[in-house]
Amino acid sequence: MDGSVQRKPGPGGIGGILRDHEGKTLLEFSKSVGRVDSNEAEFRAIREALLICSASSWALSYPVILESDSSNACG
Repeated sequence: MDGSVQRKPGPGGIGGILRDHEGKTLLEFSKSVGRVDSNEAEFRAIREALLICSASSWALSYPVILESDSSNACG
């Protein structure tokens, strides 16, 4: 997952790819998140991915591993 902002703060978007244990794509998502800074966009991307996982039956079958390029969000 990732978050992106045009200006800081500014219009932002989030997106991500959820894969299974073999790397096969299960789901992709993207959406606008309004006016945010870069950290807020990253946090919203992580939150959205976790919400999708918690609502999916296949998410109970495998451990969830989050990958992000944001050291602020994951560090």
